[in-house]
Amino acid sequence: MADGEGVVLWNSTDIFNILNQTDIRYPRLCDPNYLLLLDTRNRKDYNESHILTAKYAPRNEAGSFLVPYEAELQTKRHCIVYDSRTNSLNEKGSPAVTCARMLWDNGSRNPVIIIKGGYELFSALYPFLRTQKIIYTQLELDSCEPYPVEIIPGLLYSGTLEQGKNPAINKALKCKAHVNVSCRQDVFCKDENPLFQNKIFNIPVEDSSDADVHSYFKNVVEFIGEKMSDMICSKTLYTTDGW
Repeated sequence: MADGEGVVLWNSTDIFNILNQTDIRYPRLCDPNYLLLLDTRNRKDYNESHILTAKYAPRNEAGSFLVPYEAELQTKRHCIVYDSRTNSLNEKGSPAVTCARMLWDNGSRNPVIIIKGGYELFSALYPFLRTQKIIYTQLELDSCEPYPVEIIPGLLYSGTLEQGKNPAINKALKCKAHVNVSCRQDVFCKDENPLFQNKIFNIPVEDSSDADVHSYFKNVVEFIGEKMSDMICSKTLYTTDGW
């Protein structure tokens, strides 16, 4: 949803996927030109908890929002703001809308994104992305471990082999079944971990754009549908290189 003035409203899933993008080796969050994420709530709420890598949106003595120091709006691929619970671009007195329009007026390269439902909804959906941390070193950003991309909110994800094997990621996303698109069939030991018994579908193909995955689609769809009907919380679709 857009208001025609350089401000758009995006769902939490879209923001989750922005936060978890990677290039070949590193998370995109380590790129200083990738994201400016601003929390427009009051300082007390921000200090108690906020979204990972979010900065407190500064104000002047009159309470008006200011462009953060060294924000370099013209270079940022994504400028995202949020408050407690804004659900519409027409909400009067919304801190997120006010701040977003200020950023657009001051030269944001792309339309400024507001998180629909604000911090309350986002943190309820992704509590593992809440933090009190304010300052990050470049090394910390370089070593962030992104989560898989969310395809169907709360149900289906697409990630890498390493993400599929990561216990912390599986626990956070409540993954109970996996589609393994890889020649490696030993990634999960069913004997050691009964959690994955009968909950892994293997597609033994090379990680190549020429690999024949289409012939497996019918069986994969049936497998995922079966797990969803069994009230499995979520699934992860992953490959060795995450293509």
